Amino acid sequence: MPITDAAGNNRMMKGYLDTSNTSIRSVTVSGLPSSYTVYVYCDDDSNTAKRTGRYTLGGTTVTATDSANTNFSGTFVQANNSAGNYIIFPNQTASSFTVSRYHSASTD
Repeated sequence: MPITDAAGNNRMMKGYLDTSNTSIRSVTVSGLPSSYTVYVYCDDDSNTAKRTGRYTLGGTTVTATDSANTNFSGTFVQANNSAGNYIIFPNQTASSFTVSRYHSASTD
C-alpha cells in the first residue's frame, strides 16, 4: 500500500492480505469471550479503479468500497454496503469466528 509507514493507525492500514479477482482470503480467530464486536479494517490499493470487497462473518455479508485514487489518510469511515475503510460485525457470541474477503468489483 502506498501509505506512509508510521506507528499506529497508518502502520495497521499499510499491511494487508491481498485478494485477486478470483481468490478468497480468510482469517480465523479463536478463544474469544462470550460477547464481542468484530472490526474489520480495509483499504484497497485501488489506483485508478474503484474497488468493492464483500466481507462475510457467519451469515452476515457487508460490502466496503474504496474510491479510485484514494488511500488511507488518517480518517476512519464506516462502510455499511457503501464507501469506507472499516466494517463492524456487532453482537458476536461464538468462541471463534472466520471473516472472509471476496473481491466483488472493480470499475474505472
